[in-house]
Amino acid sequence: MSTKYKHEKFMREILYTSPSEMADKKTPNINNDKIKGAIFGYMHGLHSHLRYSILKLNDDTILKEDTNNYLKIAKDLGFEIALEFPYYGYNGDDITHEYLYVLWHNDYGILLKFYTLQMLTDVGVTKSIVQAGTLYYNYCPNNNQYIPDVMGDGYFKDRTWIGNNDCREALRLKMKLLKENGKFVVPWIKKPEVNLCHFGENNKVSDKATKERLNLIKNSSLRKNIFACGSY
Repeated sequence: MSTKYKHEKFMREILYTSPSEMADKKTPNINNDKIKGAIFGYMHGLHSHLRYSILKLNDDTILKEDTNNYLKIAKDLGFEIALEFPYYGYNGDDITHEYLYVLWHNDYGILLKFYTLQMLTDVGVTKSIVQAGTLYYNYCPNNNQYIPDVMGDGYFKDRTWIGNNDCREALRLKMKLLKENGKFVVPWIKKPEVNLCHFGENNKVSDKATKERLNLIKNSSLRKNIFACGSY
């Protein structure tokens, strides 16, 4: 994994600062709503452009990333495909062929789950994109302190963070920050709330579907890690 990430400090700020927050920083003493509205519109466009440009500059994942390119970047980071689960989705009135992917990082004990969406591009071509996804891990941060823009959601059990993080955007940067600011706990001491459902499923079926899909996974390291915490 590369240790260099161009414009890293600026990218961290952009990722966790909304366009409205950026506009407020630039207009603290302006009370004219029209002027503030114009500045907000400008900052929103600038925010999106900078975000996209820096991610692309670092060969990092963007929102609505092409599925094949996402898998390429994930494999470059050390993930391997543990499950490719096909299902039927919907885009308007059309039935689409979608996939739920489960990836595993053997060295860090990270489970990555995402599912796809067939999207019509501006030039009328359909392509598969990443619609939503999550990283799951056990993690010990340096100095036992919560780091908001690194660790994602979760909770501490003793000194271990039982965490999850949105993995659609900036996967390279998020992995780099996690690696530099602590260490992963392998095998897990506590299972995160892993959900292996896709867009067409609701919370009523999540536990059942997750168990069924975990049982489809043949990767021995992943299975050993998850079931070391007890039956799912």
